[in-house]
Amino acid sequence: MNERKLEFFAEVIGREVASRKQREKHRLANDLSRESAEAIAAAESAMASRVAAAKREIIRETHKRLSAETRRARGEYVSKRDVFFAEVIAAVTEDLQDFASSDMYENWLDEQISRAKAKHDFAVIIKLRPEDMPFAEKIREASDLAPIPGETDYIGGFILENETGNIQANYTFKSRLDEVIK
Repeated sequence: MNERKLEFFAEVIGREVASRKQREKHRLANDLSRESAEAIAAAESAMASRVAAAKREIIRETHKRLSAETRRARGEYVSKRDVFFAEVIAAVTEDLQDFASSDMYENWLDEQISRAKAKHDFAVIIKLRPEDMPFAEKIREASDLAPIPGETDYIGGFILENETGNIQANYTFKSRLDEVIK
């Protein structure tokens, strides 16, 4: 019986050792899994930080590059716009000068002076460009205004003034162009 008891105890102890061995194996596996999970999480966090930093750097560099390209493109646009605008103004100025030298200009001038005189009752003097002074007598008779020579850069048109010159109505082509340019 002793032997039987010994065998029984050996069997019980063997099962207990196997059970403890299995539990220890599971505990070690869980500890390793937990450590691995923590290591993996730390590695993922470090990787996410590196990726975020790389994205920020790429975005910053892209913005810097785009800003430089945008400034360059804007500069080219402004330069081209200014050149185009200057060409248009030059062409319009040339057309106005051609008109002011044409046969139609005198009739147009008479018509515009009549309209302006009706609008501005203060007008006593009319300033004309020197090239238009040959029309002075006709203008005086038609409008009762006193024509005097004005500036040479009018391109065409006229300025109405009161007798002291402190009130004016500017109908020169140059003033109209200046309004468009502003």
